[in-house]
Amino acid sequence: ENPPEHSTLSKTRKRLSVEAHAAVFGHVLALLQESGLLSGKTLGVDATTLEANAALRTIVRRADGTVDIRDASSPNVILSSSYPNPFNPTTVISFTVPWTMKISLSVYDVAGRMVQQLANRTFTKGTHEISFDASSLPSGLYFYTLITSNYRATHSILLVK
Repeated sequence: ENPPEHSTLSKTRKRLSVEAHAAVFGHVLALLQESGLLSGKTLGVDATTLEANAALRTIVRRADGTVDIRDASSPNVILSSSYPNPFNPTTVISFTVPWTMKISLSVYDVAGRMVQQLANRTFTKGTHEISFDASSLPSGLYFYTLITSNYRATHSILLVK
């Protein structure tokens, strides 16, 4: 009798070779052991539990050797509407990130040309605000785009002088 398909990983596992599945499990186990989470303990987990937990978590090994297990069900990146909008000549763009990550935030004109890069750096978990000063730009419609490694969002703003 086949087990029920509990997760996307269950479906994906059927497409992987036994060797590939064993390699992934071995890698996860090694990361947990290296992080000290399994030090001196025996790991007894059935495949369904492992797959369900893996589907909800991301394991990240940092450059300093620490391991960060992040909950993928936590809130996603949120790009909020700017305020004020319409604006003259400044507006504030806010966004929220669920953990520390690199963010690129740029403003484009209607022709798709970048008129200003507001940020291209790492931000910590939380809500951040960036002011956009358009005093050197003509009135018109502009777009601001926030990009992370796995997320992209664009909102429009109207500059009225």
